[in-house]
Order: sequence, then C-alpha cells, then structure tokens
Amino acid sequence: MTRALAALFLVLPLAAGSCIGGLFFKSGGKSRVAFVLTDPFDPRSPRDRFVRFQGQRDGGLAFEILPYFLFPDGPFEVTFDVGIFDPELVDESEDARGCFELFERDGFGDLSRTLDFCGRYVMGGYQAFNSENADQQFYAATLRVEARVAWDGANLTYETRPEGDPTYDLVTTIPYTPAQPFLPAFGAANLGKRGIVDFDDLAWTDTAPTDTDVLGGIGWNLQGSFQETFGALRDLDGATPDFASASTGLADARLQLGNAISLAGSLPDLKLGKQVIRLGERADRKLERAQAEVQDQDAEGAVKNTQKAVRLQGQAFQRLYGLDFRPQF
Repeated sequence: MTRALAALFLVLPLAAGSCIGGLFFKSGGKSRVAFVLTDPFDPRSPRDRFVRFQGQRDGGLAFEILPYFLFPDGPFEVTFDVGIFDPELVDESEDARGCFELFERDGFGDLSRTLDFCGRYVMGGYQAFNSENADQQFYAATLRVEARVAWDGANLTYETRPEGDPTYDLVTTIPYTPAQPFLPAFGAANLGKRGIVDFDDLAWTDTAPTDTDVLGGIGWNLQGSFQETFGALRDLDGATPDFASASTGLADARLQLGNAISLAGSLPDLKLGKQVIRLGERADRKLERAQAEVQDQDAEGAVKNTQKAVRLQGQAFQRLYGLDFRPQF
C-alpha cells in the first residue's frame, strides 16, 4: 500500500463534500451495526454484532473516528477482527480495502502524520499490508483475520493471523516519533456495489498521559469509562453472555464517569462543563439501567442501553476536545 490510499481516505471525502457530522465521512459507502443470529433457525436467539462497511456503488468509501486518544507516553495495543464475514458477498468484496488508521490529533489530512494498517481479500485469500512500505502477509483461502497494532514507545507494529491461530505473523514495524496523541479510526475504500468490509471484537489497552490538567483528567476518565462500557458490550454480545464480567465493567465505567462529571464542574469554561455534565449524567442513567438488566440476565436489554451509553460518552468526549465527529457503534 502507498500513501495514495491514505490520501483516498483522508482527502477525497473532503474534496467530495461528503462530510457527515464532521469526522464521519461517506462517499458511495455506509457503515452500520450488523448482526448474525447465533442460531440461524431461531429468530429469537442471541445476536452476534459487528460493524459493517458496505458499498452503495463501485468505488465506495466510508470512514469514522473513535472517541478516545491513544497516548504515546507509554505502550498501547489495539486488536480487532477484519475481513468478509458473509461468504455470499465475496465477489462483490474483491479488493475492497479495510483499514485501521492512527493520526495525530491535529494531523487530520496530513499524510505525514497518518499511518494506515490495512487488508483486502484478493486472489482467493486475505492480504494484510500498510501505508509505509511494501511489507505484507498473505493467507490463502482466508476471508478474515485477527489483527494487532501495538506501540512500544518508539515503533508501531502491525501483526495479523488467521482467525483462531495461536500466533501472530509480523506484517511490518514502523519507527515513528509522534508530537501529539493519536486518534484511531476505521474505514473501508474501493468498495464494490454491495461489497463489504467487516470489523469485530475491537479491544485496546493504553497508557495515561504523563501531564494532565483538569481538562485532561476529565478526558482520561471519560475515555476510561468508554473503554469499560465498550468491554461490557463485548461481554454481553453473542451466544454466551458473560454477565459477571459485564457487571464488573459497568460498575467501573460508572465510577470513572462519575469522576469525569465531578471534574467537569471545575472547568473554567462553565458552558462546556455543563454540556459534559449533562451528557455524562445521561450516559450514567443508561449504564444504571444496563446494570439492572445484567442482574436480570437480560442481555439484549443491557446491550441496547450500553450502546446508548457509548454514544453519549463519545459525544461528551467530542464536546470536551472540540472534535467534530459523530460516533457510531
């Protein structure tokens, strides 16, 4: 992959005037939360959810940013599954590129401050590649892979493996010196009409920033609450919900959200503080309802309220930092 694909993701949507909500873009593509039934013969069976990018025309594109920072002050790691989850759409999805991107906070559209970690189904297998060099891995007769992007303080490493394999294969290692925190994003390009790129099982570990003022403290607690809530969402999804883990995650999410709400009252910008508090309190009510549903082992009800909390937490983070985007989960 070359810088041309990064340009496709970051510049074309701006030029095409296809901005949706600031930092969510689509041009002939769309994204949504899709699902498969865990028992295809029982319409009431639990749902296994994932994010689907799909082309509305040939050459379609869609791209969205996630509402948290990855701080380069210490190690972080992001893992996810990516590929074609519906074998009946393989032909339409040939050569569609699914990418995880990292760009520095004020580097949106600056290709020298953006890194892409991508993959595509091509020639009967899945190819993982990146924006910085010609390094790649190819897996024959494979539709989806598990991916990991990690930062060790000096290098970004991209690794992949076929689903279920015990060991990752190195795609590339990229030396990098960031000046600001990273924002993560997912997207798909070169989508054929009805072609798809699917993402699932997003998880991450991170390191707190070394210097934190009041605003930074609010942000760190907000994104910590978002992370715990997102983890609870994973625990509740699928055929065998882990109610115990979800309960712990929701409790931790409410604790960190409460910290953010308390700190927001100290912001010099009173209007901003009130906006963050209002969104945080709305998110907390959704989390409280989800906790009750987890206690009743109502996975579907808990998922719905947890999804609503995730959106509100993302909106609070957006307002806090003046990031103009629409989170979608």
